[in-house]
Amino acid sequence: MRAAEREVDKRITRAIMEYGLIAPGDRVLIALSGGKDSLALAWNLARKTRGFPIPFTAEAVHLVTGFADSQQPESLKELLKSWGMNLRIISHPAAKEAEEGRPPSCYGCARDRRRILLEEAVEGGFNKVALGHHMDDSLITLLMNMSWNAELAAMPPMLPAPEGTPSIIRPLILLQESAVIRLVEKAGWPVERCECPWAGDSRRTEFSALLKELTGGSPRRMLNLWKSLSNIKTDFLP
Repeated sequence: MRAAEREVDKRITRAIMEYGLIAPGDRVLIALSGGKDSLALAWNLARKTRGFPIPFTAEAVHLVTGFADSQQPESLKELLKSWGMNLRIISHPAAKEAEEGRPPSCYGCARDRRRILLEEAVEGGFNKVALGHHMDDSLITLLMNMSWNAELAAMPPMLPAPEGTPSIIRPLILLQESAVIRLVEKAGWPVERCECPWAGDSRRTEFSALLKELTGGSPRRMLNLWKSLSNIKTDFLP
């Protein structure tokens, strides 16, 4: 296993163990957009279904939105087949607002996709849905919530759900985006690019730039921001 692969594998293993993301007998449905993050997630969980200390099974699902290459789903299917993982493909046309000529919100589009993923998971008998959010994503959400909602809230490693509904897990949560990029570039996997015409206007893009400015591109500073979420000094807060 190469250095980039080892780093990703180690961080995902740590997240699974530290946060109890996967339990024996779990059936995990991976949300596969075809982007770098979900590819890294699917690749590693496919490996872990064979010989990992915690026995579990996993499949992936890809939502076809119409914003990417129409041949991509079949390419993804072949790639995952080579990893020994089944891929479900679901047609999910672009948001209704787009069809009506109105710019859809990234939040609304993501919420719609999440709903479809959960419905697919319930129908397929899965009890966990794995998303490809990494440490950067969680910290960006933190900054957005502080600025827009006046609250301290980020993306948790696991979001428990009511009985009968799959829990959301984020196995990449201890990985910085830079580590994912190194893995995908070394592996040479075909990465699907989001061609949504409104993607550049996303608030997340603005706060992603802010996070880079705050950390100065330093992995150590990024890690310290993440660790601060578990090291809250309440005596020094209002």
